[in-house]
Amino acid sequence: MFVRPRLDINLSRILENYICFSNAKTNPDTQMGAVVKDNAYGLGDQAVADILYNQGGCRIFFVAHGFEGHRVRSVAPHADIYVLQGPGKEDIKYFAEDNLIPVIASPAQLSFWNREKPNRQKPAIQIETGLNRLGFRLCDIEALSEPERNQFGLVLSHLACADEPAHIMNQKQLDMFQKLTSFFPKAQLSLSASDGFMLGAAYQFDIVRLGAVLYGLNPVPGFSLKSRNVIQVTAPILQIADVYPGDCIGYGADHIVDKPGKIAIVSIGYGDGVFRSFYPKGKVWFESDGQMFGAPMIGRVSMDNLICDVSQIPTDILNKSQYVTLINDYYTADDFGADAGTIGYEVISALGHGIRFIRTYSSKF
Repeated sequence: MFVRPRLDINLSRILENYICFSNAKTNPDTQMGAVVKDNAYGLGDQAVADILYNQGGCRIFFVAHGFEGHRVRSVAPHADIYVLQGPGKEDIKYFAEDNLIPVIASPAQLSFWNREKPNRQKPAIQIETGLNRLGFRLCDIEALSEPERNQFGLVLSHLACADEPAHIMNQKQLDMFQKLTSFFPKAQLSLSASDGFMLGAAYQFDIVRLGAVLYGLNPVPGFSLKSRNVIQVTAPILQIADVYPGDCIGYGADHIVDKPGKIAIVSIGYGDGVFRSFYPKGKVWFESDGQMFGAPMIGRVSMDNLICDVSQIPTDILNKSQYVTLINDYYTADDFGADAGTIGYEVISALGHGIRFIRTYSSKF
Protein backbone atom coordinates (compact mmCIF):
# COMPACT_ATOMS: atom_id res chain seq x y z
CA MET A 1 0.00 0.00 0.00
CA PHE A 2 1.22 3.50 -0.87
CA VAL A 3 0.26 6.77 0.82
CA ARG A 4 2.20 9.48 -1.06
CA PRO A 5 1.16 10.97 -4.41
CA ARG A 6 3.39 10.67 -7.49
CA LEU A 7 4.60 13.26 -9.97
CA ASP A 8 6.10 11.75 -13.12
CA ILE A 9 7.91 14.16 -15.46
CA ASN A 10 8.63 13.25 -19.06
CA LEU A 11 11.83 15.07 -20.03
CA SER A 12 11.77 13.67 -23.56
CA ARG A 13 8.48 15.44 -24.19
CA ILE A 14 9.87 18.72 -22.87
CA LEU A 15 12.70 18.35 -25.38
CA GLU A 16 10.21 17.38 -28.09
CA ASN A 17 8.14 20.50 -27.37
CA TYR A 18 11.23 22.71 -27.56
CA ILE A 19 12.29 21.23 -30.89
CA CYS A 20 8.76 21.33 -32.30
CA PHE A 21 8.27 25.03 -31.62
CA SER A 22 11.84 25.87 -32.61
CA ASN A 23 11.22 24.28 -35.99
CA ALA A 24 8.01 26.29 -36.38
CA LYS A 25 9.66 29.71 -36.20
CA THR A 26 9.02 31.94 -39.19
CA ASN A 27 12.37 33.72 -39.28
CA PRO A 28 15.35 31.33 -39.47
CA ASP A 29 17.49 33.88 -37.60
CA THR A 30 15.19 33.96 -34.56
CA GLN A 31 16.75 32.23 -31.56
CA MET A 32 14.62 30.19 -29.18
CA GLY A 33 15.31 30.64 -25.50
CA ALA A 34 13.95 28.48 -22.69
CA VAL A 35 12.28 29.92 -19.60
CA VAL A 36 13.31 27.81 -16.61
CA LYS A 37 12.42 30.22 -13.81
CA ASP A 38 10.55 29.03 -10.73
CA ASN A 39 12.53 25.79 -10.84
CA ALA A 40 11.29 25.21 -14.42
CA TYR A 41 7.70 25.81 -13.30
CA GLY A 42 8.37 23.40 -10.45
CA LEU A 43 9.52 20.53 -12.67
CA GLY A 44 13.25 20.82 -11.98
CA ASP A 45 15.40 23.56 -13.53
CA GLN A 46 18.63 21.57 -13.72
CA ALA A 47 17.00 18.47 -15.23
CA VAL A 48 15.11 20.54 -17.79
CA ALA A 49 18.02 22.83 -18.66
CA ASP A 50 20.37 19.87 -18.96
CA ILE A 51 18.32 18.06 -21.62
CA LEU A 52 17.54 21.27 -23.54
CA TYR A 53 21.20 22.33 -23.53
CA ASN A 54 22.79 18.98 -24.32
CA GLN A 55 20.18 17.42 -26.61
CA GLY A 56 18.19 20.41 -27.85
CA GLY A 57 21.06 22.78 -28.51
CA CYS A 58 19.44 25.54 -26.45
CA ARG A 59 21.92 28.29 -25.63
CA ILE A 60 19.64 30.93 -24.10
CA PHE A 61 17.89 30.54 -20.76
CA PHE A 62 15.72 32.87 -18.71
CA VAL A 63 15.41 32.70 -14.93
CA ALA A 64 13.82 35.07 -12.43
CA HIS A 65 16.58 35.39 -9.81
CA GLY A 66 20.34 35.16 -9.63
CA PHE A 67 20.39 32.04 -7.48
CA GLU A 68 18.30 30.28 -10.14
CA GLY A 69 20.86 31.28 -12.74
CA HIS A 70 23.57 29.77 -10.55
CA ARG A 71 21.73 26.44 -10.58
CA VAL A 72 21.27 26.49 -14.36
CA ARG A 73 24.89 27.46 -15.03
CA SER A 74 26.07 24.13 -13.58
CA VAL A 75 24.39 22.25 -16.46
CA ALA A 76 24.63 24.90 -19.19
CA PRO A 77 28.24 26.12 -19.01
CA HIS A 78 28.29 28.15 -22.23
CA ALA A 79 24.71 29.45 -22.37
CA ASP A 80 23.51 33.03 -22.06
CA ILE A 81 21.47 33.14 -18.84
CA TYR A 82 19.22 36.17 -18.41
CA VAL A 83 17.89 37.12 -14.97
CA LEU A 84 14.44 38.66 -15.45
CA GLN A 85 14.08 40.29 -12.03
CA GLY A 86 17.43 41.98 -12.40
CA PRO A 87 20.33 42.24 -9.95
CA GLY A 88 19.94 42.59 -6.21
CA LYS A 89 22.32 42.66 -3.28
CA GLU A 90 21.30 39.19 -2.12
CA ASP A 91 22.28 37.54 -5.43
CA ILE A 92 24.94 39.85 -6.87
CA LYS A 93 27.68 37.29 -6.19
CA TYR A 94 26.09 34.91 -8.69
CA PHE A 95 26.37 37.47 -11.48
CA ALA A 96 30.11 37.53 -10.86
CA GLU A 97 30.60 33.80 -10.31
CA ASP A 98 28.34 32.59 -13.12
CA ASN A 99 28.54 35.44 -15.62
CA LEU A 100 24.79 36.03 -15.57
CA ILE A 101 23.07 38.72 -17.64
CA PRO A 102 20.73 41.03 -15.74
CA VAL A 103 17.50 42.35 -17.20
CA ILE A 104 17.45 45.94 -15.97
CA ALA A 105 13.89 47.13 -15.32
CA SER A 106 14.26 50.57 -13.75
CA PRO A 107 16.67 53.51 -13.47
CA ALA A 108 17.39 52.47 -9.87
CA GLN A 109 18.43 48.99 -10.99
CA LEU A 110 20.62 50.49 -13.70
CA SER A 111 22.41 52.67 -11.14
CA PHE A 112 22.91 49.64 -8.89
CA TRP A 113 24.31 47.55 -11.74
CA ASN A 114 26.67 50.26 -12.94
CA ARG A 115 28.00 50.72 -9.40
CA GLU A 116 28.58 47.01 -8.84
CA LYS A 117 29.76 45.93 -12.33
CA PRO A 118 30.25 42.29 -11.26
CA ASN A 119 31.00 41.10 -14.82
CA ARG A 120 31.53 42.37 -18.35
CA GLN A 121 28.23 41.18 -19.77
CA LYS A 122 26.11 43.68 -21.66
CA PRO A 123 22.90 43.88 -19.64
CA ALA A 124 19.42 43.62 -21.09
CA ILE A 125 16.78 46.28 -20.58
CA GLN A 126 13.09 45.70 -19.93
CA ILE A 127 10.80 48.29 -21.52
CA GLU A 128 7.17 48.95 -20.67
CA THR A 129 4.84 48.70 -23.68
CA GLY A 130 1.38 48.33 -22.13
CA LEU A 131 1.37 45.61 -19.48
CA ASN A 132 2.26 48.22 -16.85
CA ARG A 133 4.49 45.88 -14.95
CA LEU A 134 8.28 46.13 -14.83
CA GLY A 135 10.14 48.24 -17.35
CA PHE A 136 11.53 51.58 -18.49
CA ARG A 137 8.84 54.01 -19.67
CA LEU A 138 9.36 56.39 -22.55
CA CYS A 139 10.40 59.21 -20.22
CA ASP A 140 13.02 56.95 -18.59
CA ILE A 141 14.44 55.97 -21.97
CA GLU A 142 14.60 59.57 -23.19
CA ALA A 143 16.56 60.47 -20.06
CA LEU A 144 19.31 57.97 -20.95
CA SER A 145 22.35 59.25 -22.79
CA GLU A 146 23.44 57.59 -26.02
CA PRO A 147 26.33 55.74 -24.30
CA GLU A 148 23.89 54.50 -21.65
CA ARG A 149 21.52 53.18 -24.32
CA ASN A 150 24.33 51.51 -26.20
CA GLN A 151 25.42 49.46 -23.19
CA PHE A 152 22.44 47.12 -23.58
CA GLY A 153 22.72 43.94 -25.61
CA LEU A 154 19.03 43.01 -25.55
CA VAL A 155 15.76 44.93 -25.26
CA LEU A 156 12.73 42.96 -24.14
CA SER A 157 9.12 43.50 -23.22
CA HIS A 158 6.11 41.32 -22.44
CA LEU A 159 2.68 41.05 -24.04
CA ALA A 160 -0.44 41.38 -21.92
CA CYS A 161 -3.03 39.67 -24.13
CA ALA A 162 -1.15 37.36 -26.48
CA ASP A 163 -3.37 34.44 -25.47
CA GLU A 164 -6.18 36.32 -27.25
CA PRO A 165 -4.84 36.77 -30.80
CA ALA A 166 -7.56 39.23 -31.86
CA HIS A 167 -7.11 41.51 -28.83
CA ILE A 168 -6.33 45.11 -29.77
CA MET A 169 -3.58 45.25 -27.13
CA ASN A 170 -1.33 43.00 -29.21
CA GLN A 171 -1.01 45.50 -32.06
CA LYS A 172 -0.78 48.43 -29.64
CA GLN A 173 2.10 46.81 -27.80
CA LEU A 174 3.85 45.83 -31.02
CA ASP A 175 3.65 49.45 -32.20
CA MET A 176 4.96 50.73 -28.86
CA PHE A 177 7.75 48.13 -28.83
CA GLN A 178 8.91 49.21 -32.28
CA LYS A 179 8.80 52.86 -31.24
CA LEU A 180 10.80 52.37 -28.05
CA THR A 181 13.36 49.95 -29.49
CA SER A 182 14.32 52.58 -32.07
CA PHE A 183 16.30 54.16 -29.21
CA PHE A 184 18.48 51.00 -29.08
CA PRO A 185 19.61 50.36 -32.68
CA LYS A 186 22.51 48.10 -31.68
CA ALA A 187 20.58 45.73 -29.41
CA GLN A 188 18.80 42.46 -30.08
CA LEU A 189 15.04 42.41 -29.49
CA SER A 190 12.65 40.07 -27.66
CA LEU A 191 8.93 40.72 -27.30
CA SER A 192 7.26 37.32 -27.19
CA ALA A 193 6.95 34.38 -24.86
CA SER A 194 5.08 31.20 -25.89
CA ASP A 195 1.74 32.81 -26.68
CA GLY A 196 3.30 35.80 -28.44
CA PHE A 197 5.24 33.43 -30.69
CA MET A 198 1.90 32.21 -32.01
CA LEU A 199 0.96 35.69 -33.21
CA GLY A 200 3.33 35.26 -36.13
CA ALA A 201 6.53 36.58 -37.64
CA ALA A 202 5.96 40.23 -36.73
CA TYR A 203 6.15 39.34 -33.03
CA GLN A 204 9.12 36.95 -33.06
CA PHE A 205 12.14 39.31 -33.48
CA ASP A 206 15.60 38.06 -32.45
CA ILE A 207 14.75 35.92 -29.40
CA VAL A 208 11.55 34.14 -28.36
CA ARG A 209 11.19 33.11 -24.72
CA LEU A 210 9.55 29.66 -24.73
CA GLY A 211 8.02 28.81 -21.36
CA ALA A 212 4.48 27.44 -21.16
CA VAL A 213 4.68 25.29 -24.28
CA LEU A 214 7.78 23.52 -22.98
CA TYR A 215 5.77 22.26 -20.03
CA GLY A 216 2.77 20.91 -21.90
CA LEU A 217 0.57 23.99 -21.72
CA ASN A 218 -1.40 25.39 -24.64
CA PRO A 219 -2.10 29.04 -23.79
CA VAL A 220 -3.79 29.91 -27.11
CA PRO A 221 -6.90 27.75 -27.61
CA GLY A 222 -7.34 26.55 -31.17
CA PHE A 223 -3.75 27.17 -32.27
CA SER A 224 -2.73 24.53 -34.81
CA LEU A 225 0.56 23.62 -33.15
CA LYS A 226 0.02 21.76 -29.89
CA SER A 227 2.35 21.25 -26.95
CA ARG A 228 2.38 17.68 -25.60
CA ASN A 229 1.57 17.05 -21.96
CA VAL A 230 4.74 16.41 -19.93
CA ILE A 231 3.48 15.34 -16.49
CA GLN A 232 1.40 12.64 -14.90
CA VAL A 233 0.02 13.13 -11.39
CA THR A 234 -1.39 10.16 -9.53
CA ALA A 235 -2.43 9.63 -5.93
CA PRO A 236 -3.18 6.50 -3.89
CA ILE A 237 -6.65 5.52 -2.73
CA LEU A 238 -6.51 5.15 1.05
CA GLN A 239 -10.07 4.01 1.64
CA ILE A 240 -13.35 3.21 -0.09
CA ALA A 241 -16.53 3.61 1.95
CA ASP A 242 -20.28 3.35 1.59
CA VAL A 243 -22.36 6.48 2.16
CA TYR A 244 -26.08 6.93 2.67
CA PRO A 245 -28.68 9.69 2.24
CA GLY A 246 -28.11 12.45 4.77
CA ASP A 247 -24.39 11.73 5.24
CA CYS A 248 -22.18 14.85 5.16
CA ILE A 249 -18.92 14.90 3.22
CA GLY A 250 -15.86 16.93 4.18
CA TYR A 251 -15.23 20.13 6.10
CA GLY A 252 -18.21 22.40 6.55
CA ALA A 253 -20.55 19.50 5.69
CA ASP A 254 -20.37 21.06 2.26
CA HIS A 255 -21.83 18.08 0.43
CA ILE A 256 -24.85 16.11 1.63
CA VAL A 257 -25.47 12.69 0.14
CA ASP A 258 -28.89 12.27 -1.48
CA LYS A 259 -28.73 8.57 -2.41
CA PRO A 260 -26.69 5.48 -1.47
CA GLY A 261 -23.24 5.41 -3.02
CA LYS A 262 -19.52 4.92 -2.59
CA ILE A 263 -16.72 7.37 -1.95
CA ALA A 264 -12.95 7.09 -2.28
CA ILE A 265 -10.58 9.02 -0.01
CA VAL A 266 -7.47 9.93 -2.01
CA SER A 267 -4.11 10.86 -0.51
CA ILE A 268 -3.52 14.29 -2.04
CA GLY A 269 -4.66 17.74 -0.99
CA TYR A 270 -3.85 21.42 -0.87
CA GLY A 271 -0.64 20.58 0.98
CA ASP A 272 0.49 19.03 -2.29
CA GLY A 273 -0.72 21.89 -4.48
CA VAL A 274 -4.32 20.86 -5.28
CA PHE A 275 -6.32 24.08 -5.05
CA ARG A 276 -9.36 24.18 -2.78
CA SER A 277 -11.15 25.68 -5.77
CA PHE A 278 -10.81 22.30 -7.50
CA TYR A 279 -14.10 21.50 -5.77
CA PRO A 280 -16.86 21.32 -6.98
CA LYS A 281 -15.96 21.02 -10.70
CA GLY A 282 -12.88 18.85 -10.41
CA LYS A 283 -12.63 15.13 -10.96
CA VAL A 284 -10.15 12.28 -10.70
CA TRP A 285 -9.77 9.47 -13.18
CA PHE A 286 -9.64 5.69 -13.20
CA GLU A 287 -8.00 4.06 -16.20
CA SER A 288 -8.67 0.57 -17.51
CA ASP A 289 -7.68 -0.89 -20.88
CA GLY A 290 -7.15 2.56 -22.35
CA GLN A 291 -10.51 3.88 -21.14
CA MET A 292 -10.85 6.74 -18.65
CA PHE A 293 -13.61 6.81 -16.04
CA GLY A 294 -14.19 10.07 -14.19
CA ALA A 295 -15.09 10.37 -10.52
CA PRO A 296 -16.30 13.83 -9.45
CA MET A 297 -14.98 15.62 -6.39
CA ILE A 298 -17.40 15.87 -3.48
CA GLY A 299 -16.61 17.86 -0.36
CA ARG A 300 -13.87 20.39 0.14
CA VAL A 301 -10.22 19.66 -0.53
CA SER A 302 -8.34 19.26 2.73
CA MET A 303 -4.60 19.51 3.35
CA ASP A 304 -3.86 15.82 2.86
CA ASN A 305 -6.92 14.31 1.18
CA LEU A 306 -9.70 14.78 -1.28
CA ILE A 307 -12.90 12.78 -1.56
CA CYS A 308 -14.53 11.66 -4.78
CA ASP A 309 -17.76 9.92 -5.71
CA VAL A 310 -16.95 6.50 -7.16
CA SER A 311 -20.52 5.22 -7.30
CA GLN A 312 -20.42 5.09 -11.11
CA ILE A 313 -17.00 3.45 -11.44
CA PRO A 314 -17.39 -0.19 -12.55
CA THR A 315 -16.86 -2.48 -9.58
CA ASP A 316 -14.10 -4.55 -11.19
CA ILE A 317 -12.12 -1.39 -11.98
CA LEU A 318 -12.68 0.07 -8.53
CA ASN A 319 -11.59 -3.14 -6.80
CA LYS A 320 -8.29 -3.39 -8.66
CA SER A 321 -7.34 0.30 -8.56
CA GLN A 322 -4.69 1.50 -6.11
CA TYR A 323 -4.25 4.95 -7.65
CA VAL A 324 -6.36 7.63 -9.27
CA THR A 325 -5.04 10.04 -11.89
CA LEU A 326 -5.32 13.82 -11.60
CA ILE A 327 -3.32 14.86 -14.68
CA ASN A 328 -2.32 12.89 -17.74
CA ASP A 329 -2.57 13.05 -21.53
CA TYR A 330 -6.36 12.74 -21.34
CA TYR A 331 -6.95 15.34 -18.62
CA THR A 332 -4.14 17.89 -18.84
CA ALA A 333 -2.91 20.69 -16.59
CA ASP A 334 -4.94 23.09 -18.75
CA ASP A 335 -8.07 20.98 -18.10
CA PHE A 336 -7.30 20.80 -14.40
CA GLY A 337 -6.82 24.57 -14.32
CA ALA A 338 -10.12 25.23 -16.09
CA ASP A 339 -12.01 23.11 -13.55
CA ALA A 340 -10.23 24.86 -10.68
CA GLY A 341 -10.96 28.33 -12.05
CA THR A 342 -7.32 29.11 -12.84
CA ILE A 343 -4.72 28.44 -15.54
CA GLY A 344 -2.37 25.58 -16.30
CA TYR A 345 0.68 27.69 -15.42
CA GLU A 346 -0.45 27.95 -11.80
CA VAL A 347 -1.40 24.27 -11.67
CA ILE A 348 2.04 23.04 -12.75
CA SER A 349 3.87 25.48 -10.50
CA ALA A 350 1.76 24.57 -7.46
CA LEU A 351 1.98 20.82 -7.97
CA GLY A 352 5.63 20.99 -9.02
CA HIS A 353 6.57 22.55 -5.70
CA GLY A 354 4.82 19.89 -3.67
CA ILE A 355 7.62 18.34 -1.61
CA ARG A 356 5.59 15.29 -0.62
CA PHE A 357 5.39 13.81 -4.11
CA ILE A 358 7.35 10.75 -5.11
CA ARG A 359 9.00 12.42 -8.10
CA THR A 360 10.37 10.55 -11.08
CA TYR A 361 11.93 11.57 -14.39
CA SER A 362 11.46 9.33 -17.38
CA SER A 363 11.18 9.28 -21.17
CA LYS A 364 7.70 7.78 -21.03
CA PHE A 365 4.73 7.37 -18.70
